[in-house]
Amino acid sequence: MALALALTAAPSFARQAAPAACAGATECRAQIEAAIGQGDHERAHDLAWRAIPQGPRNDRGLMLLLARTQALSGRPDDALVMIRRIAEMGATVDVSADEFLRMRELPGWPAVEAAIAGNASAAVAPPPTVPLTSAPAFKAPLAPAAPHPAPKAPSAPLAPVIPATPVSPIRVEDAGHFTSREFAPGGLACDAVSKRFVFGDRPGRKLLIVAEGSDHAIDLTRADVAGFLDVMALDIDTTNGNLWVASAEADGTGAALHRLQLISGRALASYGMPGSNAAAQPVDVAVTVARGVLVLDAAQRRVLVLRPGAPALTILAQLGDAQPASLAVGSQGGVAYVAHRDGLFSIDLRSGKVAALTAPKGMMLGGIERLRRIGGGLVAVQALPDGSRRLVRLTLNATGAAVTRLRVVDVPLPAGSAPIFAAVCGNMLGFLVGETTGTAEQPTTAWTVRRVRLGR
Repeated sequence: MALALALTAAPSFARQAAPAACAGATECRAQIEAAIGQGDHERAHDLAWRAIPQGPRNDRGLMLLLARTQALSGRPDDALVMIRRIAEMGATVDVSADEFLRMRELPGWPAVEAAIAGNASAAVAPPPTVPLTSAPAFKAPLAPAAPHPAPKAPSAPLAPVIPATPVSPIRVEDAGHFTSREFAPGGLACDAVSKRFVFGDRPGRKLLIVAEGSDHAIDLTRADVAGFLDVMALDIDTTNGNLWVASAEADGTGAALHRLQLISGRALASYGMPGSNAAAQPVDVAVTVARGVLVLDAAQRRVLVLRPGAPALTILAQLGDAQPASLAVGSQGGVAYVAHRDGLFSIDLRSGKVAALTAPKGMMLGGIERLRRIGGGLVAVQALPDGSRRLVRLTLNATGAAVTRLRVVDVPLPAGSAPIFAAVCGNMLGFLVGETTGTAEQPTTAWTVRRVRLGR
């Protein structure tokens, strides 16, 4: 069985050179120790990721060795996450060596230290210490399918994956599911009032609804009623119950923004894209409180706006050479944010002025596939150069012009080249994954809406 995700155009990332290989956990351990002894901490780190899937499941000894190479190679945040996971298994671990010093200076260390101490004091018999060969399973996967990228590799187009504050594991819930043979997602929105998720069926040129706890999807409206092309993106205006949908031909020769009544799916209006001879690819839609509806056009690298009461979409901002992927509106409604291959832009919704968001040195803002607002900050699905994904929370400064903190949310996300559609409902984030079964001639995909509670 294979995981299938929402299919849409995705930015490509340069792959890292093949790392050093090792066969079997014993050989890997020996090579890791040798690399550490030689001071080649990046090689040791790559080998440690190789070792994890070759050893017993959740081997605490290999996990500790990975944490050690993370600390030695300048990844104290990653080391803290791994040590926390060991502690959550009920084990104690000694990380008093100087090589863990930077990890112990992180704000999250006291809580992990307390957990380790609690494990030691709660045990009736002497508590297990690493290395061990087996342990209870935990939900998040230990390693990506490909080795963790080396930040020193000169061919990598993105910054190293560093400074990220870890948080506790988040419970993942199944909010609803359905099966389909031909469905391919094209946008996702959440109606918090009716507790329904609305999906775009890209090739089917229709909208589907899955109610909370439901085991099937129902049609909301189709192309013959609403005039859809391939459904690409959608968003809900919660102030008046409008549903905004962007659709386009696969070759970009036609595109439109549609306004529908959310409760019934009745088509209300349709708006063409500016520039009748220019190809368009609307990859995201965002509704503002008072500034209108925004459309992100990846083909023309621009943000369009439909002002309240206006008869047509106009160009709000051009994005230069950036390769845009997703769009979100800021908490104050006067600014929007665009995720592109190499970082984030802010856009003033009055003037259309575009500015790059700043961040602390070494913080990775590139590779964001899906960007959404939650509370006063942003939440994002971020693709890493090795093909893995992570969910991150971004804290902004008072003016919204800089990212001051990036926190990794401990939620397993499937790897792959196609981005994940996501939608925010209050303090919940919903996203869609699919598991394909059946034969190659007649595949069937079980789609599940998963959600996580993120808080404010």
